[in-house]
Amino acid sequence: MGQKEHFIGTWMLVEFYIMKVKGEPVYPFGIKPNGMLIYNKDGNMSATITGENQPSNVSIDFRNTSAEEQALAFQHISYCGLFKVKRNIITHYVHITLFPQWKDTQLERYYRFKEKNKLILTTKPIKMAAMDGIGVLIWEKQT
Repeated sequence: MGQKEHFIGTWMLVEFYIMKVKGEPVYPFGIKPNGMLIYNKDGNMSATITGENQPSNVSIDFRNTSAEEQALAFQHISYCGLFKVKRNIITHYVHITLFPQWKDTQLERYYRFKEKNKLILTTKPIKMAAMDGIGVLIWEKQT
């Protein structure tokens, strides 16, 4: 089995945090965010992450958003495209995204597998909401 085959399937987010330079983790989407990561054998991928307490009774009016609606938008990441695996890095080639500045970019993640069904992805150093650090995403395989 090649490297790529280990990724194929549906993964649910277990944990997402930013490990700050000083060593303490920050949870920008809460302690228990929601997320799904899908890789298929044809090289397509899709990722969606939302905050832990997404209310189901809020309807967003895109013409006139409230502070509550804006806060919800800041707790959502969504993109899809292609992926390639090389050595210890998986690269996501972003084609469609919630964030216009991510379109046609490459998101590189260091990866390692833990146990049989856990995938740990880490980013290169990033700034997220004025936090310097490394993004850590822990996924659990569903299929």
